[in-house]
Amino acid sequence: MSERDFDVFDMEYAIRNGRCVGPGEYSDEYKDHKFVFRCDIDGVEFDAVFALSIERDLIKSPLMILITGCWKTETGKRRSRY
Repeated sequence: MSERDFDVFDMEYAIRNGRCVGPGEYSDEYKDHKFVFRCDIDGVEFDAVFALSIERDLIKSPLMILITGCWKTETGKRRSRY
């Protein structure tokens, strides 16, 4: 997170306000579904990658695993903070 200059609030914003990129991907090894959500934050596109575990009840006790995030710039880093 610190290397690409994003935080948990950027991840949350992307998941709440972004759009899902693609259908998601199931991992038999990890027993989860991985998703990429993309949104614009401060004029820069950001991808939030996370997974939902199928080993937990998605209604009563969902488990969201934050995997990584990436700014859609040449370096993958944020250009500037507001």
